[in-house]
Amino acid sequence: MRKPDPETLKLLRGYTEEEWLTYYNALVLMAKRECKSRYWRTGNAGHLPEGYSPETVAQEAIARLFDGRRTWNQEEYPGPSPMKILRATVQSIVGDLVRSEEHK
Repeated sequence: MRKPDPETLKLLRGYTEEEWLTYYNALVLMAKRECKSRYWRTGNAGHLPEGYSPETVAQEAIARLFDGRRTWNQEEYPGPSPMKILRATVQSIVGDLVRSEEHK
C-alpha cells in the first residue's frame, strides 16, 4: 500500500475539524450532483453499485488522499485547499462505479 507524501500529510492534518466538516459536506453535494447526472440501473442516484452512496463516495475520496491512493500534485491542483483534488477524486470514483461490473 502506498503512503501519502509527508508534505501532503502535514497539510491535511493542518486543517481543523470544522474545515474538514465543511469540505465533507461540499463533497457530498458534489457527489450527489455527479451521481444525478449519470444513468444508474437502480434508477436511484442514492443507491450506487458496490454499496456506495454520495456520502460514502465523499468519505472514500478523503480516505484515498490520506492513505496515499490518491496523490495531491500541487502543480496540477494548486492552492491551500484540498477541494480541487477531492472533487477530481469524487468524479473518478463515480466514473469507476459507472464502469463497474455490478453496474453493467
